[in-house]
Amino acid sequence: TFNPPAGTFTASAAVTLSTTTPNAKIYFTTNGDPPTKASQEYTGTAVTATITPSTTINAIAVAPGFAQSAVASATYVKQYFMGDAGPAGGLVFYDKGYYSNGSRYLEAAPGDQATNIQAPGATALCTGLVLNGYSGWYLPSVDELNQMYLNLKVAGLGSFASTNYWSSSQYDWNHAWARNFGDGTVTHGYYSDYDSTFGLPGN
Repeated sequence: TFNPPAGTFTASAAVTLSTTTPNAKIYFTTNGDPPTKASQEYTGTAVTATITPSTTINAIAVAPGFAQSAVASATYVKQYFMGDAGPAGGLVFYDKGYYSNGSRYLEAAPGDQATNIQAPGATALCTGLVLNGYSGWYLPSVDELNQMYLNLKVAGLGSFASTNYWSSSQYDWNHAWARNFGDGTVTHGYYSDYDSTFGLPGN
């Protein structure tokens, strides 16, 4: 048994482990590996579940005369609020309210990543971006830009320029949508535009 049970937390959790099996020893891991009798033994000291962004504790109980227990698991996940620093060092700007496909939040990159860039170059730059050890970045859609503008720029969070930012959303065969972070208007530009007013969104 894990106490507190798995869930979402705003700070790291001090977790105690227990079993109802008499004279049992508990072995656990926090690195994702399955526990064995060679893993760290639980001695009664609370296990710190660091939630940046999550920790999973896997545990087994072993006792004389009993079969080894099945692996019990509990995951402790960081809860973010709008404007919080995300795991990659940027700012969280969207929360869909639940986890699916391994994710729940969207984070703006820490700082504008480019100016004077065409839309295809912006897409390629994001795809190859690695920040603070995190990859998987992408150029946001126009709707995601809208959330970034409303939840960060309008709230006075981040260091966004009052300029146009490219989106990945297509306007037509030769144009992409963009959002102006100065007045909030949605506009579009040629894929071939090479203008200092178009940049990559960050914070």
